[in-house]
Amino acid sequence: MANTTRLALALAVVALWPPPALADDSRITLLPLQTAPVGDGLGPHWSPTPAQADEALAFLAGYLNRLDRQTGLNRFEQIDQQGVRRRFPAYRYQAYGVTAPPGNKMPGLAGARARLVVLNAACEESDEPGRPGWKTGPVYVLDGGPCYFRLFYDIDGKRLAWLSVNGAG
Repeated sequence: MANTTRLALALAVVALWPPPALADDSRITLLPLQTAPVGDGLGPHWSPTPAQADEALAFLAGYLNRLDRQTGLNRFEQIDQQGVRRRFPAYRYQAYGVTAPPGNKMPGLAGARARLVVLNAACEESDEPGRPGWKTGPVYVLDGGPCYFRLFYDIDGKRLAWLSVNGAG
């Protein structure tokens, strides 16, 4: 699929739902390669382009737009993801790339190797995006409910590998 066709498709999907601001400096921070997490069982790490971060965000917008028709989600996942959908326009993101090895446990990959764009999100009420560490490495927050989540998007397969919303704690 040509880049222009893909861009037109992504824009059409986003237009069906409140559009996010795509990869601009105020919404998405592209993390440098050397800041990727170590010991996460995913590797090698790589740096996504702004276009790849945009694609992951557009995919998330489409996924959330179709949330009421998603199958295979338990009640808690539905509630958590509905919370993300309600807050969607107000998140800030970190973006970095990882490679899931063969035999991984990502629900959407069925053990297949995949290059993943990770969007690490914090809601507008969070002070995390304003901290110095936000631009230097992945920030992991425990609890916080739908104020924080991580999307793992298979950039080559154009599919969701995993959407992990923090617990309410």
